[in-house]
Formats: sequence, structure tokens, C-alpha cells
Amino acid sequence: MALRNRKIFIGGPIQFAIEHEVFNQELKQTLELAIQAVIQLNGQVLSAHKTERFGIDTPVFTPEMVSRRDFAWMQECDVFMPILPTLGDKELLRTDGTHIELGWACALKRPVLLVTPLPIVEGGSHLLKGMEHVCKLSKLDLHEFRRKPSQISEIIEDLLIT
Repeated sequence: MALRNRKIFIGGPIQFAIEHEVFNQELKQTLELAIQAVIQLNGQVLSAHKTERFGIDTPVFTPEMVSRRDFAWMQECDVFMPILPTLGDKELLRTDGTHIELGWACALKRPVLLVTPLPIVEGGSHLLKGMEHVCKLSKLDLHEFRRKPSQISEIIEDLLIT
């Protein structure tokens, strides 16, 4: 099922995904897959990664600009889709901003499609692991998403119906 012009806010690490002025290539490919999947499914993309050109333009944006923009996007979006990659088997790649956005999504009652290796790694917080008990959240294994990005359509539809 197509996304019918729904607005999908795609989140994930930016600052901690940049090493030696180069954005993590595996994460970049995954985010690009997400952006393309939403567009191909007739959805609208809200993405700091796209806006900031995967870190190239990040220094141009002030903390105030990023906070105001991302909060406005959270208010505007139909679904928040954070992508949380891991470092090894036990640790999430640090992404303070994405965790704040997860809190905003829950507080604003925005459905969340969490894309991360499943089960959530040992180093993931209790709040992240228990979030589905306090807000509308579906999880999709990161490797399954990479294998078939279009499956987000059905998951998002289910999130918006229930």
C-alpha cells in the first residue's frame, strides 16, 4: 500500500556518525534506502540527513536552528522513523538527538517505526526497550529493512490504523 503523501520524519545519528569529516557509509546507505523507499511509496520525507547533506552542512546549522526545525518536523509528521545502528553487538551508535526525538514522538503521540537490529542490543536503555508500552511503536530489524525497504509501507499503514 502506498503512503498516500504521508510525512515520514526519518531520524538517526548525524554528529556521532561523522569520523574524520566522513559520514559513516553503511549508515548513509541505509538512510538513503529509507529516503528512497518513502519517496517511491508516495510519501514525503522530513530528514535532517538530507537537509544537512549527511554532515557536510551540519556546521552551518546552530543548535537553535536544529532544535526548532526538528521539533516542527515532529509536530508535522505522520510517523517518526528513527534508524538506530549499532557498533558491534552490544552498543548503539551514539545519537543523543534521536533519543530526544523519540521522547518528542511519544509525548506528541506520533507513531514510531523503530529500525534497529533486533532484539535491541544489550546496551540499549530500558526506556528504549520499553517504549512500546507507552506509545504506538513498531520495530523493524535493520537487516530486514535493508533487504526489503518497501516493507515499511505495510508497517506504517498498520501504525496509522491502530
